[in-house]
Amino acid sequence: MLENILHNARVIKNIPQKISITNRKVVVDGEIICNISNFAKFQKEYKNPRNFAAGSIRLLSAEECSKRNLEFIAWDLIEGYKSANFFLKLDFLKKIGFTVVPYIYCKNASEESPSNTIEKLDELRKQYSHYPIDGYVFKNSLSLINGKFIGLAIDYKNDKDWQARADRWIESIKSEF
Repeated sequence: MLENILHNARVIKNIPQKISITNRKVVVDGEIICNISNFAKFQKEYKNPRNFAAGSIRLLSAEECSKRNLEFIAWDLIEGYKSANFFLKLDFLKKIGFTVVPYIYCKNASEESPSNTIEKLDELRKQYSHYPIDGYVFKNSLSLINGKFIGLAIDYKNDKDWQARADRWIESIKSEF
């Protein structure tokens, strides 16, 4: 069931009230969150920040919702940008005023060691420890930069061994989580 939460979205401070795009529709995907310090005063009433944020965005009163200091974190641009490249879309979202999900680039997925990637992710997690992070998402980008894939990408069109390489990479990082 769809719920109309526009009245509450308008009071979330980091959602841009206006964007500079006028010639096309822009559809942004993301999540309403509550950081750990803002959640502290509500923790006796709610189990965790995620449940708190989910319930708070559905409140009938925008005034009450605004007191809860929710934030919107964008993680994808569904419509309104010409490139399918995940990282370029996040950069575009930043330019038009959205807060985007923390992310890292891996220069070449076939050469990136799992332990190096885990170190980068752990460092990122420390930087954003004020957010209730419950895991990592590995996103595939099909775009090339200087002939090399960026992100945790797999060249499944040109690499005949991509599945075996991906399986080995996944096996090797399982023990590191």
